[in-house]
Amino acid sequence: GKINPGNNWNIPKGLRLALCCFFLGSAYKMQTEPDEIYSFLAHICYKKDNHTNLEKIVSSFIVELDKAIRGKSSSTKEQQALKWLEEAYEELVKTAALPPLDELVDELKNELRSAIPKVINANTPDKEPNYNSGMNILIGGNRLGRGVTIEGLMVTYYGRDAKQKMMDTVHQHARMYGYRQQLKDVTRLF
Repeated sequence: GKINPGNNWNIPKGLRLALCCFFLGSAYKMQTEPDEIYSFLAHICYKKDNHTNLEKIVSSFIVELDKAIRGKSSSTKEQQALKWLEEAYEELVKTAALPPLDELVDELKNELRSAIPKVINANTPDKEPNYNSGMNILIGGNRLGRGVTIEGLMVTYYGRDAKQKMMDTVHQHARMYGYRQQLKDVTRLF
């Protein structure tokens, strides 16, 4: 469905949970490996306008979440943000030996501002994503679909479904993960 870029506190539940899992998983991993690359992939439709729209939505959500966990928003937003992070924590603790949630939230206060979404599509001059150490959020469609391995990929959010499912396409998409034993406990697919 369509999301209004002007009100991104209320983003779709699946996208919100995917992002919160990524933020907490990254915060957890950065406690021991602060200079590594951790990536989130939003693989949506082929339309470039949708990539730009989602980039704005995710950027706005990050800003609002950052304000909320720092106590720079209303107490209602702060409580809501902590509830969302708690839901992600409950998801991740199924497979990862996480420290207490408040420790991860404290780490997020230091790291969340560096999570800047990047669009990777036919308009992007680089064929491969440029990564920063820490959190990387990649948004795109066909360019990210085949023949590319995303470094440090932890969470993938698919916002599309193939009209005709082809096994070779599924295998190509699976290549995005590569082999990352150290991230297996926090890897999620939405």
